Amino acid sequence: MMKGIIFIIFIVLPYILCGQGIHFQELAFNEAIVKARQENKFVLLDCYTSWCGPCKYMTSNVFPQKIVGDYFNEHFVCLKVDMEKG
Repeated sequence: MMKGIIFIIFIVLPYILCGQGIHFQELAFNEAIVKARQENKFVLLDCYTSWCGPCKYMTSNVFPQKIVGDYFNEHFVCLKVDMEKG
């Protein structure tokens, strides 16, 4: 039993948590524009709220997918903005 728990913690969990999906950067919008210009990319701005059902679905089911992350990380500087804060 303990070996199973250790396996999950050290082998499976890092695989799940390692940046397979979209890497959202913590930048100000102006900084993202500058970075996108430097890297010849577009800016993807995910505007979400904590109560939005479709937003939760995208965060848990779409953004973590490897194929989605591979495409968006290559072509976009990605930002997430909570529309109810700041």
